[in-house]
Amino acid sequence: MGKADDLEQFADSLRKLAGQCSTTKQIIDQYMQGLQGVVDGLQSGQQRWAGQAAQAFRQAWAQARGDHRHVSNGLQVLINSCQTVADHIDQAVPAIRRYELLQQLEQEMAQQQALRSPLIEPSSSFSSSSSASADPIQQGLEGAMEEASNAEALLAALFSSQSEQLEEAMKDLGFCSTGEEEDEHDRMNDGIRALTSADGGEGAGQGQPPAEDGQPGSEGQASDESGVSLLPGSDQPSQPGSNQSASGAAQGSNQTLLARLKQTFNQMRQELGLGPWSRNPDDGQTLAVVFAHGEDFWGINGENAREPELDPKQGARINAISPSHAELDALNDLLRYRKANGLTGGIAELWVDREPCKSCGLNGGLRSAVRILGLDKLEVFFLRDDGTLGQMLVEP
Repeated sequence: MGKADDLEQFADSLRKLAGQCSTTKQIIDQYMQGLQGVVDGLQSGQQRWAGQAAQAFRQAWAQARGDHRHVSNGLQVLINSCQTVADHIDQAVPAIRRYELLQQLEQEMAQQQALRSPLIEPSSSFSSSSSASADPIQQGLEGAMEEASNAEALLAALFSSQSEQLEEAMKDLGFCSTGEEEDEHDRMNDGIRALTSADGGEGAGQGQPPAEDGQPGSEGQASDESGVSLLPGSDQPSQPGSNQSASGAAQGSNQTLLARLKQTFNQMRQELGLGPWSRNPDDGQTLAVVFAHGEDFWGINGENAREPELDPKQGARINAISPSHAELDALNDLLRYRKANGLTGGIAELWVDREPCKSCGLNGGLRSAVRILGLDKLEVFFLRDDGTLGQMLVEP
């Protein structure tokens, strides 16, 4: 079996792997969509959870969703890489197969000529005829060899680039060294323990760190005029730059969420062709993403060319500065989605790769948006200028 046959078999194997990954991704995505309905009921239904159980559940669900997006993105990278390599193999195989066939023909003719040579003395006419018939084959062989070599060189370059992406994707999906794999399993187990320990009965939240100063969870917290909830056991709002955690979550869980947030934004920056994240808010663009109803809604700061509804120019009761910011850009897309599907109430989660400015935070831009969207609350996670995780809760 020649190289062309081997490559065809390899392409078939890649397509089978891509199909298996696609099926797995669909199952995982459908499973998470089903869970989203249950979560919406627990967070905003008639029998919603409250207190420490609600805090622990929100933290665990945020981590579970982050893990899901992480795995789903990794599987998609595998699918795309397998399909890309298989398609390029299909394009290269004809040239390689043509070269192999001409090479085989040349070898057969050489063998036939070798068998004739001891038996007969080739005449001048036979020699000239043989030479004439060999020239086109030789010329075709040389051209086919160059074409096949070019095809193989392109495949080699493609394999090299795709193998790096595949290696990173495999690591992201947990196919890593023993130490890294144990760390990943520990993080997954932490999330599972957080889910299983957050029940709604007596003693809910056992096994979870209590809210600061032993105060109850976020339900029933006071809030300042901006709608930003106060920290448990604190008389100060959970504003950008605060070192306290509004959820009272374990530091390890916060670090996991921080890593997911950074990875998500870094990947999107690469896809959009933006520069890397910088501590300086004047460098580059700000990105935001809202997670709600099992969907992702992305936003970017700057001039919004999509006729935003969250804008005083469109009659919205909101300040004039916030609509051009990434947070409102993302929430504007969520507003369209909710209107189109007749959705009200519920909780949304907003990630931002900058600290919300004063106009969006304390001066009420986000709160106004929450009111217009009809959300029960908006959980905000953001990157501080020093690269640490900040969070706040915005209520109407």
